[in-house]
Amino acid sequence: RIHVRNIPITAFDEDLYEAFKHFKSLAKVKVIRDSSGRSRQYGFISFLDVNDYIEAMKTMDGTLIQKRRIKLMPSKWKSKSIKDIE
Repeated sequence: RIHVRNIPITAFDEDLYEAFKHFKSLAKVKVIRDSSGRSRQYGFISFLDVNDYIEAMKTMDGTLIQKRRIKLMPSKWKSKSIKDIE
């Protein structure tokens, strides 16, 4: 997973998807929102193929979404199983 920072307040999941849809193994995009529904200006992108992850980190850092330059960082998300949730 990639942690995406500096996402515009007006951005939605679809905006993040549009920016990364050319990666074949794109699995999921999520813009994090507060309780009022406003973007918290960060989100996450998941890939099924590590090569797409690496390519996205190299080529998409600093690209524009709604006139704002996004910043990509490796996510600190740890894999969790259903056992961790129960």
